[in-house]
Amino acid sequence: MFVLLLGVGMSACGGDDDETGVGDGSQQVTAVGLENAFLATAGASGYRITQSVGQTISSPALGIDTDLPVDDENPTIVGEVTPDASHFRVDLSAVLGPMLGDDAPPVGFEMWSGPDRMVLDTRDYAVITDLNPGADLGPFEPGVSYVDLGAVRDGRPDLLAAVTGQGLADPGELAHRLPEALEGLEQRGRSFTGTASYADLLEAMGSDPDGIVRSVAAGAALNLDVEPDVLTEFYLEYFAATGADITVDVATDGTVRSLRYGVDLSGLFPAIVDHGDELGLGIPADQVDEARDAFAETVWTLETIIHFEVVDDLLMVPAPATTDDRTAEWLAFLRDGGF
Repeated sequence: MFVLLLGVGMSACGGDDDETGVGDGSQQVTAVGLENAFLATAGASGYRITQSVGQTISSPALGIDTDLPVDDENPTIVGEVTPDASHFRVDLSAVLGPMLGDDAPPVGFEMWSGPDRMVLDTRDYAVITDLNPGADLGPFEPGVSYVDLGAVRDGRPDLLAAVTGQGLADPGELAHRLPEALEGLEQRGRSFTGTASYADLLEAMGSDPDGIVRSVAAGAALNLDVEPDVLTEFYLEYFAATGADITVDVATDGTVRSLRYGVDLSGLFPAIVDHGDELGLGIPADQVDEARDAFAETVWTLETIIHFEVVDDLLMVPAPATTDDRTAEWLAFLRDGGF
């Protein structure tokens, strides 16, 4: 099956780099070529994935000024995937570094997932407890622990999103969902480009938009003193109406080489002001224009680059042994977080 898909993918994606379109140039034919490339990747006996995430958020009104460019040399996630298991290393140094100081060592965690059990190595978090001895990190307490995925059941997608702070790209999900979600899909040589709503893109990547948006909106809801559920719904509507520019590059063997996307969410905060009454912000009428002008200067952009590399004889790093069962702690974490 993999050889068949690979052959179809190569046929659809072949040609010189300056060749535009495939076959009759129809979007349907182009979508099939994109689907086959992701299917060829998903059907491989193993692949490596690296995911680099950049974010710029600047808001004088909120006192925030952060610029984290995409850094391919220091990816946020490095993973190994086979049909039965996966192993990911997540680097949070860029996020936690400013809070821990310039001399802080790299901070992140490793996660192994199989059909029934997820193992997490959070020993790096010792740097946080060393600096803040009273800190309650819940399931992220330093150590090696496991989660019984059978007990988590339907909460597993939320668990993955909560652990990583974002969805993990799944080429199988992308094959079935991304071509349908894309508008203005075009192919030039081995590159596919198009636009999809940010919410549709998250779903296409195998993520739960509600779970991810809820984790993003929770902090803002606290600062704005509004109900998290109300703000989450508003975020979801905004993400569904906001387009993400997407580029997929395909390798000569017909498998996906990279997926890149960028999204501009700068208008979110002015939109929150405009809908302040329904969100329960309670902004006095004579201050609405002032608040809108203040948030109009907010810039919030996201950029992600995901690289795929098919590895036929992938030898995955084994999970360390552990008897520390933190299933209950994770279930409580999800419940308390509103998932």
